[in-house]
Formats: sequence, C-alpha cells, structure tokens
Amino acid sequence: MLLLALLALLLFWARPAAAQQAYLRQFGPTEGFQPPFVYALLQDRQGYPWLGTGDGLVRYDGSRFVTFTTKEGLAEDFVVSLREEPATGQLWVGHYQGGISVKMAAAGFFS
Repeated sequence: MLLLALLALLLFWARPAAAQQAYLRQFGPTEGFQPPFVYALLQDRQGYPWLGTGDGLVRYDGSRFVTFTTKEGLAEDFVVSLREEPATGQLWVGHYQGGISVKMAAAGFFS
C-alpha cells in the first residue's frame, strides 16, 4: 500500500517530458536547390545532408548546395540510393542504371 502511495505521489509531482522541437526548412530554386525530386537522402557523420537526385548528388553545407555529377567522377547523374560506411566514412552512391560510385571520406573525388 505504501508503495502504491509513493508511486501516486511521484506521478503527481513528476513533470511531463518535454518533446523535442521539430525544425523543418523548405528549399527550392530561390535557395539554390534546382532538382524537382529527391530520390535518396543521407546525413553523413560530419552532419552534411546529401541528396540523390536525377541531376546528380547534392550536398548542402548549411549555406549553399554543391552538385556532383559525372564531371566530378560519378558513374552517372541519376542517384537513387546513398549509404555511408561507418568504419571509413566512405559515401556509397547507387545509380538508376545499376552503377555504383564511391567517395573516399577525405578526398573530394569519386571512383
């Protein structure tokens, strides 16, 4: 009985847990993001969001969007999947026609 009374007292005085605030920001052509569709999304271990689009792989650094395409070494521009290797930080990029590109963690190029 005493245990039940203590539990009721704790529940009465306990404050409800505060929920996390959700923050949502929309980007479009005005902010420098041109592609109409995003097919893959990943946040790397440095905190950068990577977006797979039909026009290439896009990274947002907090102020601008940088697009990587076949010119930077991607197998093709249409990106449909993203994965980061936990042990090495390598970014694996899957493409629409089945190709794979890999970005080394420290290097700025794809293989």
